[in-house]
Amino acid sequence: MVCSGKFTLELIDAVTNRPFTEHHGKDGKTYAEVEPEIEYFLRISSTDPRSVCCKFSVDDKDLGYVCSLYQNNVSIRGIWSRENGVSKMSALKFNKLINRRNGDSHNNNKRDTDQHWGEDNIHWTGCVEMKIYELVIKERMTSIYSDVSSSWSANTDHVLKGLNLSSNKKALNSTVGSTTIEKKLSGRQSHVSCGNHITSIKLYYCSTVGLIAAKVLDPPPRHEDEERQEVPRDDVSSFHKNMVKIDEDDNDEYNQGIVQKRPRIE
Repeated sequence: MVCSGKFTLELIDAVTNRPFTEHHGKDGKTYAEVEPEIEYFLRISSTDPRSVCCKFSVDDKDLGYVCSLYQNNVSIRGIWSRENGVSKMSALKFNKLINRRNGDSHNNNKRDTDQHWGEDNIHWTGCVEMKIYELVIKERMTSIYSDVSSSWSANTDHVLKGLNLSSNKKALNSTVGSTTIEKKLSGRQSHVSCGNHITSIKLYYCSTVGLIAAKVLDPPPRHEDEERQEVPRDDVSSFHKNMVKIDEDDNDEYNQGIVQKRPRIE
């Protein structure tokens, strides 16, 4: 959970509603530790006595709507739309991304993005931002619910650069998920707009492997069986005593190189 004043922002699993684990980098940023194909919502809250309105962007792209937030209020946010008097909030989904200088900028399932592409490969981490403003009521108490569709889509042209990782690590952006929360609208509503800017909150996200590569997380300890096993000197000497170089006539019977000596049959 990232706080600014009396306002908070966190990312939660769309299925379990559990917040993702967060880590604080040496750069002063907060990173949520996530993995590809997991869907998520934004959970926001306020203890400020003022009524405010909020705007959201994901990977530098505006979600395209404004919502109000009141004191002691907790709200779940995502990709919002409204149709036939029903408000629908759709989840976002973490998507594995690799950006290459001279190639495709995103996966599209055309390549195995875990493949090693060399040191020219530049990776990215995603960012969710909430901007908070004074609330201005433009029109009060209307019962007209016009349809609103969302035009938001994944940012593949310019993903916010966060971490410059090594060449075969996981990196993520966000796409549209399939989980939805629907609510039938009733009663009357007020149309609001944003006044003066109060504060902003940014929360970055990256995979576990990516955070290790960026040194936000420490690498796991090596197991003893992964340590290199040294061959005893006596065994090495004994082994080489039983090795001879082969003659050219032996090429059909042995691989070229050094082989163990075998008795020649007369």
